[in-house]
Amino acid sequence: MKNILFSIITILILNSCSTVSNKIVYETRQLQGKAIDNKTMGDLFLQNKDYVKAIDYYNGTLKYFVLSDNVLGIIRTLTDLGNAYNIMNETDNAMLYLNDALKISENESTSGIEMGYLYHCFGDTYYIKKDFSKAIENYTKAIEKYSSYEENIATAKISLAKALRETGDQSASEKNLFEAMVSLEKLYKSNILLKIDNLSGSYFALGYFYFQTKDFSKSEMFIRKAIEIDRISENSNGLAQNFYSLGKINEISGGNLSKTLYYFEKSRDIYKGLNFYDDFIRVTQTIADLYEKSADFKMVLNNLLYILNVTNNAELKNTIIKKVTKILADGQKSDYFTKSEIVDYKYKFRL
Repeated sequence: MKNILFSIITILILNSCSTVSNKIVYETRQLQGKAIDNKTMGDLFLQNKDYVKAIDYYNGTLKYFVLSDNVLGIIRTLTDLGNAYNIMNETDNAMLYLNDALKISENESTSGIEMGYLYHCFGDTYYIKKDFSKAIENYTKAIEKYSSYEENIATAKISLAKALRETGDQSASEKNLFEAMVSLEKLYKSNILLKIDNLSGSYFALGYFYFQTKDFSKSEMFIRKAIEIDRISENSNGLAQNFYSLGKINEISGGNLSKTLYYFEKSRDIYKGLNFYDDFIRVTQTIADLYEKSADFKMVLNNLLYILNVTNNAELKNTIIKKVTKILADGQKSDYFTKSEIVDYKYKFRL
C-alpha cells in the first residue's frame, strides 16, 4: 500500500512540474509573439517615415524580448532602435542603443547576422557623423560578420561604397557597387532574393555614383533599371526618389525644361499620395525655382501655394508670404498677371 501511495505522489509531482514547465513555455511564446507583432508594426512605421511611432513599437518589442529572456531578440531590437535614430540623424541616441547591443553581444559571444547588422548600423552612424574611416572600418566588419548571408553582404558593400566615395577612392567605390549589384541580380534570377528593394537600391546607388562623376548617360541607365524593379515591387517611395533623380540628371546635363519638370512633378505627386510632406515640399520648391528661372511667375505662385497648404512650419509660411508679396509688388513681374489674377492670388495667400 505504501508503495502504491508513493507511486501516486511521484506521478502527481511529475505532472505538476510538467504543467509548470508547459505554462512557462506557453507564456514565453506569448511574449515572443507580442515582440514580433510590435517589431512588424515598428518596421511598417519606419518604412512610412513615422519615426516616433516606429520607436514606440520597437520599445514594446524590446520589453517583450527582455521579459522572455530572448538575448538575440534584445540585441536585434537595440540595433533597430539605433537604426531608427540614425535615419532621424540623431546619432548620439543611435550610438547609445548600438553600444548597449554591442555590450550584450560581447557577453553572450554572439556572431553571425545579428552582429553584421549591428556593425552595419555603427557604420551608418559614423557615416552620418562624416567619420568616414570609422564608417569604412565598421562596414568592413559587417561584411565579415554577415559571412554566408550574400544579400546582407551586398547591402553592406553598397554602404561601404558610399563611404569610400567620400574618401575619394572612386575605383574601390565603383567595384563594391558592381559586386553588390551582381550578387543581388544573381539572387533575384534564382528567386531567392528576400528583399527586391535591395536590388533597386543597388541600381539607384550606381545611378547616384555616375551622377556624381557626371557620367549622366550611365546614371540615367541605372536609375531607369531601379524604376523597373520599383514598379514590380510597387515601391512608391523608391519611384518618387528615382523620378526626382531623373529630373536632376536632366536639369544638370542641360536637358529640356519641360522634360525636367515632368520628372519632378511625377516625383512630387507620388510623395503627395504617400503623405510624405517633407519630400513633397522639397520637390515642389525645386519646381517653383525652375519656373522662376523661366519667368513663369504664375506657376511659381501655384507651386508656392501647394507648399503653403501642407506645411505647418511657421517660418516657411512666413518666407513664402514674403516671396509672394515681393513678386506681386514687382512692376516687371506683376505684368505677367491680370488685375483679377492679382486679386485672386492675394485672396489665396491671405495677403
